[in-house]
Amino acid sequence: MKFTKGIMKSHSFSLDLMIEVFKRLPLKTVIRFICLSKLWASTIRSRYFKKLFLNESLVRPKSLVYIFRRKYMDLAFSYVDLKRIRESSSFSSSASPPIYHVTFHTRQRTIITPSVHGLICYGPASRLVIYNPCTRRSITLPKINVGRRPTNQYIGYDPIDNNYKVVCITKGKPNLSNRRGLAEEIRVLTLGSTQDSWRMIEGTLPPHYPESEELCIGGVLYYQAFTGTKLNDSAIMSFDVRSEKLELIKGPCTFRSFSKLTKYEGKLAVIFFEKKIMGIIGLWVLEDASKEQWLKKTFAIPPFRQFFRLQMFRGTDPDTGEIIFTPNYVHASASLSSVVYFDLKKKSVREFEIEGATEQYVCCYPDSVSSNQVDNLMFL
Repeated sequence: MKFTKGIMKSHSFSLDLMIEVFKRLPLKTVIRFICLSKLWASTIRSRYFKKLFLNESLVRPKSLVYIFRRKYMDLAFSYVDLKRIRESSSFSSSASPPIYHVTFHTRQRTIITPSVHGLICYGPASRLVIYNPCTRRSITLPKINVGRRPTNQYIGYDPIDNNYKVVCITKGKPNLSNRRGLAEEIRVLTLGSTQDSWRMIEGTLPPHYPESEELCIGGVLYYQAFTGTKLNDSAIMSFDVRSEKLELIKGPCTFRSFSKLTKYEGKLAVIFFEKKIMGIIGLWVLEDASKEQWLKKTFAIPPFRQFFRLQMFRGTDPDTGEIIFTPNYVHASASLSSVVYFDLKKKSVREFEIEGATEQYVCCYPDSVSSNQVDNLMFL
């Protein structure tokens, strides 16, 4: 190979070889190459290369992105190298990853979605934002005119066509007894499409009240819901990201509104505290969606002192299956935010702490913890 001033000449090797080399490089290195050559820039920004790079990232060790919600919608993001945490011993881990901030001023109700293949959606329907924590870049989606009606937003990924889709569900007038309103409209926007606009999903929707708890697995977006005449019966809604078909799956009998959707051995599962004082965790695993067949598993948490102050499930590690716990809030006096990993099979615990979450604030609230964060070149 030929070099000139330390820069490899693009004509000295084929484009195919260049792509093979680039897709295996770290994200920061790939971004730097954009400034070195017009050919490299156009290649890296191409839809084809972005898909190759994402597929390569999916088989690498994942990162954890921890999102704190603070005053005036100041979001604090923190990255953690999960590979380093996994290799550390129990209770001895410490982490001081960089924390960076995104300020989003709004008085409207705001939902922050979990990371889906590297992208996060947040904001009200009038100002939805898709954010890439890897590149720290974002785009604002077209405004949706829903009046004062409440909405829920989700983001899903279709691995076949390599499409990200944002789903916005508009809810109707709430029931006076439980303040839950039926889903009335579903709009979908495909990121990066030539027609960057919202499309209404036609047809009758299964009667349900959508919750903000969601999870995307294998091209299917799942979210919690309530159905029935009084909207008190638990359910899981299944939205096929590619076909854009919505189906209702009857939830397990002990499903609760404060439970968490997660993935267990590659399958959708619902996790909850069955007997919190005794440290008993319940796990409903969806064995067959078409038959609405659920399998229940029960686990006991050892009496570690850490769990007395950790109130929230945050999902599971996609590679190890460990359950992730965090506190409900972090007070300024604590200055540290703990993240605990509990291995259901080995009954072992690992903990690390993140510094600087509160800083000048009295307290902050852990809003979302995603342990499946991957490198993504969107919005470059």
